[in-house]
Amino acid sequence: MGRPDFRLRRGIEISPWPWMKLRMARAFGEQLQTEIDLWNLEFPATAFGSIEDDSRRIVFRLNEAPSPPLIQWSALVGQLVGSLRVALDSFMWQAAHLDGNEPKNPRRVYFPLFDKGKQGSWRSWRENIGNIPGALEQRLYSLQGFVGSELGDDLRIIQRMNNHDKHREALHLGLDAETLSMHGVGFELCDYVDGVDSSFSAQPFPDGIVRLESGATVAAVASERGFKEVDGQVTVGVAPEINIAADGDEPNLQPVGLVLPRLHAAARHAIDTLCASDGSQIQNPFQEEEHD
Repeated sequence: MGRPDFRLRRGIEISPWPWMKLRMARAFGEQLQTEIDLWNLEFPATAFGSIEDDSRRIVFRLNEAPSPPLIQWSALVGQLVGSLRVALDSFMWQAAHLDGNEPKNPRRVYFPLFDKGKQGSWRSWRENIGNIPGALEQRLYSLQGFVGSELGDDLRIIQRMNNHDKHREALHLGLDAETLSMHGVGFELCDYVDGVDSSFSAQPFPDGIVRLESGATVAAVASERGFKEVDGQVTVGVAPEINIAADGDEPNLQPVGLVLPRLHAAARHAIDTLCASDGSQIQNPFQEEEHD
């Protein structure tokens, strides 16, 4: 059993390097979000309306839109997840050499993230590492997929995305419903008819998830009274998505703006948990407070 009061201190037992890589990852994420926001301000996708369904509905479909720099954005994702993986591995390298310990094969020293059914891989990894503190071993074990760790699940997404980055770009293009704007749209209802409801309703993305493809429906306006004419255009920003599913599983596309902060928080929390006696984050006296 490991000592419950065991802790590793930043700048003493563990150098600041893992935390520096976490900061670099954060900077890559901020750069990516800034570039996406600027693109959406300058080059929003546009959709013009057409009157359909016996004049009772206006459907707004995408025009041909400029192609965002998806390869460039994917490169930033790769730098971000690569920095997170380095943060984890560099922490493990230092932890594996505490108190003069020497792993059998230094090339096989890495942060362990084994999935369900991989207990044998954990044992092989553990045998190679050598004599690490018992409390640290227990905390590492608690992050493995074969014990059902939710934090470990996010760490394994980092691992998968880092491997994917070696072979292909990460991002797919979607549209951001929160940026959809109909402020430039005007329409005229048909002449009033007694007993016919004159109200109208607007619905974004009436067909569900929309990709950045010419002709895709991004909004609709409906009224029983009907429409005479429509002018103006709908604008909507792009929202890159990333597939967080394992190879061979059904794709699981999630907005990159939600996934990346979650992965950064997971890596930081994992390192702080491994360092601290109670599993809480260690506050660095030389670092301003951060808000994930």
